[in-house]
Amino acid sequence: MDSKKNKDYIFKEFDDNAIPAISDYVRIPNLSRNYDAEWESNGLLEKAAHFLQDWVEAQKVTGLKSQFL
Repeated sequence: MDSKKNKDYIFKEFDDNAIPAISDYVRIPNLSRNYDAEWESNGLLEKAAHFLQDWVEAQKVTGLKSQFL
């Protein structure tokens, strides 16, 4: 196992995939219900949850299952 090759792959994947996903996620103006009186009706919590679920599923992790409750 080539540890430098693995490290390079991990850093590239993080820069190319994780950082953009995190940036997109934080653009969703989803606030805690303590700070957003409209949290139940504005759909932002669901939007953020679906974003995370879609991103995780897009990673194609063998054996991974997800469920939106």
